[in-house]
Amino acid sequence: MSDLKHTCPHCNGHIAFPSEAVGIVVQCPHCANQTVLSAPGYANAQPELEPLPPKPLHEAVGAEEHTSDATLESTSEGNWWATVIAEGVFAAFNVYYFTYNLMWVAKNTETYLWMFVQFMGAAVGIGAIFVQTLHRKILPIGFAITGLSLIIGGAVGFFSISSSERNFMGYAKQVAALSEIESRAIDPMGALEGKTDEELRVILRDTVIPNYENFFTKLQEIPADSEEIRTLHSVYLDGAQQYLNGLRGMEQALSNQDGDAFGVALEMALKGRQKADDSYVTQFNGLGAKYGLQ
Repeated sequence: MSDLKHTCPHCNGHIAFPSEAVGIVVQCPHCANQTVLSAPGYANAQPELEPLPPKPLHEAVGAEEHTSDATLESTSEGNWWATVIAEGVFAAFNVYYFTYNLMWVAKNTETYLWMFVQFMGAAVGIGAIFVQTLHRKILPIGFAITGLSLIIGGAVGFFSISSSERNFMGYAKQVAALSEIESRAIDPMGALEGKTDEELRVILRDTVIPNYENFFTKLQEIPADSEEIRTLHSVYLDGAQQYLNGLRGMEQALSNQDGDAFGVALEMALKGRQKADDSYVTQFNGLGAKYGLQ
């Protein structure tokens, strides 16, 4: 049997085939489209494809509704998770700032106001998470997201500064906590005008010196966790010790009615106070500026 040639209607490529293959559907080797083999002089046996019977209307509509419902359900699920995650991020953000202010920022009215706002923000975020998860009856998810928000926000707030900065802030807090005790010792010294020598001696003996000794003892107990804090603290200790020695010398001089000794002791106390106030505060502010913490 001689081979015939068929021209592909898709790419005009020629396909050689035996005559008995007329009417067979093949894949064109040139363009890979399907074509029915035919040749001039031969009856084309192009098969006619019977159309599929149409689906009943209720089946077609049901299939469309099912597809639509599945799409809406998938979209709703994605939106729900996005909402819950956003609420968790919002809560973590407020926990972070609340922790940072609680641990590392000097407290004043403005700080406490911001801490209240941040606490309420965290509470709103956490409450929204529980409302969402309670509605879907998956509270364990709510507890998990809330726990992550608290842990991540708190950890970032606590570790957002270096260990050196934490040491400095911890030291500053301990020194500030002694300010009231120091004030009880020093404040009476500003109301000595018009006092007799004996009245001054009694004030020194019964009020100023005991209170300042208590302050100095507690000052010595403050730990210094780094070399720069030890250097700073030693300035305060030296000034406080000199001031205390001057107070004791003043009381002793008044007891002995020794004016010269009183003058020497008074000068010692003033120098110690100057060292504790001026030199120490200057170095303290320098460290604060170094760490960006005031």
